[in-house]
Amino acid sequence: MNKPTIKIVFTDLDGTLLNSQRKVSANDLTMLHHLKDKNIIRVLATGRNLYSLSKVIRDDFPIDYVIFSTGAGILDWNTKSLIHSTNLEKKQINGVADLLLKNDMNFMVQKEVPDNHKFHYLKNGNIGADFQRRIDIYEEVAEAVEEINLEIASQFLTIFEDLDSFDYVKNQMEGVKVVRATSPLDQKSIWMEIFHKDVSKGMGCHWLCNHLSIEQKYSIGIGNDFNDLDMLNWTNHSFVVSNSHSDLHEKFQVIKHHDESAFSAVLKDFV
Repeated sequence: MNKPTIKIVFTDLDGTLLNSQRKVSANDLTMLHHLKDKNIIRVLATGRNLYSLSKVIRDDFPIDYVIFSTGAGILDWNTKSLIHSTNLEKKQINGVADLLLKNDMNFMVQKEVPDNHKFHYLKNGNIGADFQRRIDIYEEVAEAVEEINLEIASQFLTIFEDLDSFDYVKNQMEGVKVVRATSPLDQKSIWMEIFHKDVSKGMGCHWLCNHLSIEQKYSIGIGNDFNDLDMLNWTNHSFVVSNSHSDLHEKFQVIKHHDESAFSAVLKDFV
């Protein structure tokens, strides 16, 4: 049987390409180089912003593009140039802020891409440990405010302890994209990320393939979390690592654990 033809590979980073030690295995690095030899485009699709990404991969990491901040921006990795971005405008910002305040939520508002590691945050009552942990990590670029007064922003972030509360607030949102993610800090809190309606990893995949004149049928997606759903629903061949949430196992083909070089293991069937 002939192997399916692929021209572009989209992979999540944390919990997928990165192992438990936040490293990329030798096998997976070898596969990334092999993909280049086969003229297959290599794309990281990550929830990280560029500042956070720089903490875990080097400038010479063997990829071609990065869809970052869950699709708010796309970077040409070879030239380090921003080729696409989508931000929230003032009317949207004010509407989301008012809704979150109405629900007594603490929240962060990230500045526009590509400087979206910088943010304002508003405390609306007691804040949880995960929220405070993120403030501590970004202490130098985090600014406490009493009201939100930004003309443009990339996203909001607020944090929940249970899914019912998340769904209650999500159901009130209109005209924006709401993305669920598992906290990369405590591995259990539920992050609500609120973007322009045209932002998601899936939208990023679609835009980049159009930009490169690659048909969707030649794409592969590999992920592990709920913020990968739009990407995995868009790519033609879609997989989740075995360490992903069990809810995702019902929707996509399950491959090896991220500590077992799942990325290279599944791609061997294609290249």
